[in-house]
Amino acid sequence: METRSLDSMAAPIRAAHSIAVCGHVHPDGDSLGSILALTHALKRLGKQVTPLLPAVDCKLREYAFMPGFCDLVPAAEYQETPDLFFSVDVPNSKRFGADALAVYERCQNRLALDHHSDTDMEIAALTYSDPACAACGMIVWDLIEALGLPQEPEEAMCCYVAVVTDTGRFQYQNTDARALGYATDFVLSGAIPSLIANNIYLSRSMARVQLEAICTQRLSFECDGKLVYSWICPQDYEAVGACPEDGEELADCVRSLAGANVCMLLRVQDNGIVRGSLRAKDDSDVASVAHDFNGGGHKAAAGFNFEGSLQECLDAVLPRLRELVR
Repeated sequence: METRSLDSMAAPIRAAHSIAVCGHVHPDGDSLGSILALTHALKRLGKQVTPLLPAVDCKLREYAFMPGFCDLVPAAEYQETPDLFFSVDVPNSKRFGADALAVYERCQNRLALDHHSDTDMEIAALTYSDPACAACGMIVWDLIEALGLPQEPEEAMCCYVAVVTDTGRFQYQNTDARALGYATDFVLSGAIPSLIANNIYLSRSMARVQLEAICTQRLSFECDGKLVYSWICPQDYEAVGACPEDGEELADCVRSLAGANVCMLLRVQDNGIVRGSLRAKDDSDVASVAHDFNGGGHKAAAGFNFEGSLQECLDAVLPRLRELVR
């Protein structure tokens, strides 16, 4: 059920001794930032807190500088049943992945913070969701205040990562006065924007640059250039010595093209799944397309997993994207 006040979360938090904090599978900066910020705060309450990674292969090296990153535990290695399972930036239980879902299911006491427009309010006994927030990290910041805790530099760093990544370096349509105001609060509380930018955006490996070149060479244009898409496959990673995380931000490479309003990047997986990332630079609702293929996200940034070949995915998704730009 929904809770209309963060204050109502204080009682179950204070009653718990052991707490697992988890985000969504394939975590981004908002998910990781929210997990780690909340973990720091709950530890200062004297709680035994374990920050979980949904899968063992999803540690993103550009986030390794974040306070508490080294404490992240793969959900598959966490065999305990915590007093409280706290999810952040997760709209529904499908987004946990199998390993984290197992922890979620064996813990019956659950809380959730989220900011997606399609949040399942039954994901926890108390769920607070605010789709008007550009990043879940902003809600975590408010919860820390609601708990009566001082907002320390560690939390400020993590929450700044959350908001700067989910606004695309303050370039996406969700960048508003509220998001910028929170970013200011994070800096005043100890976040260092230059340090964060250097680690996340200015430390690309040569393999990532080469992967971007492959992506650029395959760009395809439709609807007078308003619809742009590209794709990469496992052989591309092998050719340049890249790892899976090197492909996570390639959608923004496609999005950066002048005249492109709706963009798609497809990443073919070895398991017969095609991961799709959708971006919009206008009012197009790419989340509505992602939902058609059991995905989700935000109006201007969403994703999905398609079971089938690259061509089958293109045949299924492109007609829906064409409808958006016409």
